[in-house]
This record gives sequence, C-alpha cells and structure tokens, in this order.
Amino acid sequence: MSIFDIFKRKSSTNFSGNNSKGSNNIFEGPTFLDSCTVPIDNMGKYLKFEWKRKLQSLSGGNKFRIRYYGQQHRSFAGLLIAKEFAPLLVVAVDVITDREILLFDGCKHGYNAMFCDIYTKDQIENRVTENLYVDKNGNEVFQISLSIS
Repeated sequence: MSIFDIFKRKSSTNFSGNNSKGSNNIFEGPTFLDSCTVPIDNMGKYLKFEWKRKLQSLSGGNKFRIRYYGQQHRSFAGLLIAKEFAPLLVVAVDVITDREILLFDGCKHGYNAMFCDIYTKDQIENRVTENLYVDKNGNEVFQISLSIS
C-alpha cells in the first residue's frame, strides 16, 4: 500500500461524473471516511478532480459539533491550525450519539505527515480534542460537507 492509497480513483467512472454511489465524484474520497459519508444532492458545479460528500453518522445523524486539538488562527478566526507541541486533530461529534468521526489528523494526513515529519508517541497520543469550534455567530452545531480537490 502506498501513502497515496487513502485516495482511490474509480475505474468505472468517466469525467461526465456519474458513478455507482450516485454522486458526481470521480474519485473515491479518503478511505477512513468510507462508512460515514453520503452523496450530496444538487451538488452544482464541481472541479474535474474534486470529491464532495456529506458527513453522516452511522446512526443516520447529520448534525455535529466540531471538537479539535489545536488553535484558531489569529487573523482568520474560522481557520484551525496546529499548536507548537503537536499537529492539528479535528473530529466531528454526532449531537445525538456523541460518537466521534475523525475529520483530520495532522499526524497522519497532509504534506508534512506524509513526507518529512516524525511525531513522538507523546505528540500523537496526548492531543485531547477539548476545544469546541464555535463560529462567529455563536453556532456550535453544523451539517458538514466535505470537498477535496
């Protein structure tokens, strides 16, 4: 398995955009999200190499709180970034069941994790997602759409 196998191209899909899962995604998304995403109705325009899905919990829920280890960027309040100690970790928490779905782990995903950085056991295991994301309007419950291009 290569480090790039978290994304798989669909062999039966053409660039017109239809596939067996009923969405306009030409690529499979990150494999760790396989069981918790569903097609987006009325996706509208999408990029030629874009993957779009909607997050859905195993119980069928689509409302989540976002918890993270990291910090918000000082100039761009909606942007989550790593702390000096360790990379960013972001999870979605189903508001009904409290089950977590991993959205991003900076120790596993992204450019630095794939090519150059090595993290200690302490950095990997001691990132508690204790921060709750709240947007500028005070909202803390969201429906989450994912887009990767």
